[in-house]
Amino acid sequence: MRLRKGQLLLVPGHASQSIYFLESGLVRGYSSGDGFEYTRWFAHEGEFLLPDGCFHGAASTEYVEVLEETLAYALPLRQMESLLAEIPQVAHLFLKLLEEKALQGRRREEMLRIASAAERYRYLQSTRQEVVRRVNQEMMASYLNLSPKHLSRLRREEAHGGREKN
Repeated sequence: MRLRKGQLLLVPGHASQSIYFLESGLVRGYSSGDGFEYTRWFAHEGEFLLPDGCFHGAASTEYVEVLEETLAYALPLRQMESLLAEIPQVAHLFLKLLEEKALQGRRREEMLRIASAAERYRYLQSTRQEVVRRVNQEMMASYLNLSPKHLSRLRREEAHGGREKN
């Protein structure tokens, strides 16, 4: 399926009926409140998208927004359940996928525990270069739990070889 930039693939209160493989493009998951958007994750080509609540049919608590024109393949959950039951190799691959998604969540949690904003930014640069290159400053700041102004200052200092203390 072709997804347009700016399209919302999922909104809070609705349950996803599919998981997705991204052939090309970039999407993000975010929540909103108090007039702010809080970016939780990014996914780009070559990655699977497992929407919030998809496996137990629960309503999502997040938005899934398409950031670039994206080509995705949807696998309906009912079809996936059949494949898992019928083909053990698919079940094994799916367990690996779930493990990778859990590791991504843990890495983000560890990144957010880094006290120094500059170190968080450098961590993101070293672990998700594609995201840093392709995402706008507001979304990246939200992901890093920084204000866009603070991120702008960090980027300026990094470009000039300086090191920020906070």
